[in-house]
Amino acid sequence: MLIDPHGAAAPAPDADRISRLTLPGRAGAHHPSARAADLALIARAPDGFLDTTHFDTVRFPPPDWAATVMARVCVDGAQAYSPYRGHATVRAAVARNTGALLGIPVDPDANVLLVPGTQAGLFATLSALADVEKGVALTAPDYLFNERILRFLGVKVVYVPLHLGGNAGPSPDLDALEAAFRAGVSLFVFSHPNNPTGSVYAPEAIAAIARLAVQYDVTVWWTNFMPAYFTMGPK
Repeated sequence: MLIDPHGAAAPAPDADRISRLTLPGRAGAHHPSARAADLALIARAPDGFLDTTHFDTVRFPPPDWAATVMARVCVDGAQAYSPYRGHATVRAAVARNTGALLGIPVDPDANVLLVPGTQAGLFATLSALADVEKGVALTAPDYLFNERILRFLGVKVVYVPLHLGGNAGPSPDLDALEAAFRAGVSLFVFSHPNNPTGSVYAPEAIAAIARLAVQYDVTVWWTNFMPAYFTMGPK
């Protein structure tokens, strides 16, 4: 605790790693939780606005049998610790379902990792892929916690504007994306459908991102928080 010249106790400054979580675009916004921030934004939304936040929990709550099954498997403590990648039987089921949804083969051993929630998955993946020196390109806007995790890790964030209009439909600014790639970023992170706007990119936009990534040898991490709500084919 710090003491000011008048003898009153002053709050200690935040640690540097905490200060890095501040988002420049949200300066002055103070909310007790992410949901409170969501609701503050939704309150200013126009009529007819579709709220897609927390679709996985609010719109689709767990089935009634989930609590009973969870309690039963935890009784003897046998499931207290699982393999780091998750149980093989569960990963196999996830691989089958994901492969059928995306129209591509998914290997449960090479392509599937079970994590305790979205935040844990994002943190683990960004910690492994992000290069502090080279920086990461991120669509703007995008999922709030992607940027916060990158800032916590001390990674430079290069913003790529998201264009919502135009004849071609929603798309990242491809000129800005190429400029970021040319400048040396090693990773491009984007959500699709875009979170928070819900925008769905045309196949041509996805193909353009892929071409640039190959040309500049940049890793692309596509995060998809609501695949089951969209019809997706092999493309």
